[in-house]
Amino acid sequence: MTDHSRYITDDSSSSFFLYEWLPDDPASIKGIVQIVHGMMEHAGRYLPLAEYLTARGFVVIAEDHPGHGKTASSPKELGHLEGRKGWMAILDQMHLIISDAKKRFPGRTYILLGHSMGSMLARHFTILHGNMLDALILSGPDDTARPLIWAGLTLSNGSGMIYGRHYRNRMINYLTYKTLNRYFKPNRTAFDWLTTDNDLVDIYLKDPMCGFPSTSGFYQGMFHGLKIINQKDSLGKIPDQLPVLIINGKHDAVGKFTKGPQKIARQLREAGLRDVTVRTYPEGRHEMHNERNRMEVFADLAGWIEMKTGTT
Repeated sequence: MTDHSRYITDDSSSSFFLYEWLPDDPASIKGIVQIVHGMMEHAGRYLPLAEYLTARGFVVIAEDHPGHGKTASSPKELGHLEGRKGWMAILDQMHLIISDAKKRFPGRTYILLGHSMGSMLARHFTILHGNMLDALILSGPDDTARPLIWAGLTLSNGSGMIYGRHYRNRMINYLTYKTLNRYFKPNRTAFDWLTTDNDLVDIYLKDPMCGFPSTSGFYQGMFHGLKIINQKDSLGKIPDQLPVLIINGKHDAVGKFTKGPQKIARQLREAGLRDVTVRTYPEGRHEMHNERNRMEVFADLAGWIEMKTGTT
């Protein structure tokens, strides 16, 4: 695998960090997989998946969002977005990356893989630019009911108005993710809900670019995105021929233990999509790509991509 990671400057003169991993043999490249990471983490955590996919002939691209990873200008910026504008800036970065990759690798299939919050961004991007994609994978998606979306918007907007967008509201952070661990008592750590692989949980805890609380501005942006991707009219803009794979662990508290993935699959089918598959792993939690059976998951992902895009 060849590492071509670097900083990129976008059209607004903002800089962001882009991971780019390529197969050692350029002639073997058969497609591009763009990974969209979740909240409280960074794209560098997807290196093992990238190593597997590049060995199967795929270029793997993943950017650190604003307020995340190496894109954050300082530790104080981790977990911050400029509200709706910041959310849309991520989507613009994703569009810039895809447009550039399609120019550099013409004729190759393009797959978008979003995990957790990244699955929200992936759905939003597909609503806007679904014709640029050949397949969509949603990993560990949420189960966010409309009342919670409106409550989140109200709390984050109110908190932002009173304390400013950089304020880290304990209540919103608690309601968003700190309640997830109650399903896994007795708790070993505050992030047992991520994966059953304790070693990888410990690595996450020691990573200074993971596990940080997010700001009111971040939640303003995320809940705006959630509002859009839960509207039937918006989902109707996704090309109906686009194949979609949803993967989740049966014990994923973020997705309410399969309820969320099944709801999203139903929403997409009702919007007219004809090829939507849900794959649930019986022992898994939130991060199937970091589970103890991750090699099985990697093989399933690559196999599905190759089958759906004709790149076997």
